Amino acid sequence: MLERLQPELRESVLLAVVVEDCKGLNGICQVNHQFDEICKDPVFWQSALRAKGWMPDWSAPSSPGGMTPRAYFEMVCTMNKRHQKALLALRRDTTTIEDSTFANCTSLALTHLPPHLTTIENFAFAKCTSLALTHLPPHLTTIENFAFAKCTSLALTHLPPNLTAIEERAFWGCPSLALTHLPPNLTTIKYAAFRDCTSLALTHLPPHLTTIEWGAFRDCTSLALTHLPANLTTIEAFAFEECGQLRGGAFEVAVLAINNYAFIGYF
Repeated sequence: MLERLQPELRESVLLAVVVEDCKGLNGICQVNHQFDEICKDPVFWQSALRAKGWMPDWSAPSSPGGMTPRAYFEMVCTMNKRHQKALLALRRDTTTIEDSTFANCTSLALTHLPPHLTTIENFAFAKCTSLALTHLPPHLTTIENFAFAKCTSLALTHLPPNLTAIEERAFWGCPSLALTHLPPNLTTIKYAAFRDCTSLALTHLPPHLTTIEWGAFRDCTSLALTHLPANLTTIEAFAFEECGQLRGGAFEVAVLAINNYAFIGYF
């Protein structure tokens, strides 16, 4: 029995268990309190990650993926093989998260991503309901269609300043998204990009914005714009449907094309 081993041998035995069965280690730590001292030690979990070959090179060993070592270990352990392989393939020099890489990975709970990412492709993190990113990499320039759709725990407060493209439904159905502003160089808010982002409380939009497409902010019930950009020329149908917090003076701009249904539910 493990509990009969000398304390100095217990960690070695637990690490041997790691190599064979990550879920077995989780079980031991959850039910056998004689191992509490080891199981509560972050350094042990760093060793466990190294023993499995799971320690990422793109974040500090004390905070893999922005998580505690134990939380990261348990997350990887519960993933299916496809998602686990995709996560372990990430490197410090990774620049692209490809189409559907982590789609429907409900256990993915990273708080940050590799630092040199420039592109997050279609559906890359769609329906990752535990994803808890606190920020996105500074060099990110493109977020493609449905990239973060239905990421219900995503609570970002800002986006990278060099971001130039947020594609269709990129953040659709992210009720925890709490952006205070959008990147300054955006010229278009694409189709339903922020639809159903009920915590989105923006008070202004980027200065060079020219087009707000169909349903871009539909059902963003906390949106609190006080004005629209001077260069805005087009607001498509349902762009601000059910955005009841908008201020009356927000629309004193020379918009050339406003669809009949752009503000349905506002007036």
